[in-house]
Amino acid sequence: MTATGGPFESVSFGGRELPVTVDSDPTVVMGGIEIAIEMNGNFTHRELRTPVPWSISSAKLTLDIENGDHEYLVDFQKKGGGEVVITYAGGINYIGNGNITGTIEANPATASVTLSAGGSGMTKKL
Repeated sequence: MTATGGPFESVSFGGRELPVTVDSDPTVVMGGIEIAIEMNGNFTHRELRTPVPWSISSAKLTLDIENGDHEYLVDFQKKGGGEVVITYAGGINYIGNGNITGTIEANPATASVTLSAGGSGMTKKL
């Protein structure tokens, strides 16, 4: 079986889809739990489980400034976020409820913005 790789196709914030640039190299955490192993004095161990939010980091998105994309993203963040849909290469979609994290810094020269986002729980495949 061949695995399909490639940059995301797009990320949608509250229904507004922004294409991902081909030079984007984001990372994804689907959410769930993180497990740490701690040793006991009798050479047994215990698992410590910590909830982890879902997140995407460093997704470089195409920004149509004339269409108001920059303002839309700022408003989305300011309103507390909402539905975020990540479309992987090959058209596979994952959805999570969350918000844009960090500062939204647009680059008008390249018509792009690099964003991170996340939220509680896990992303779910559509």
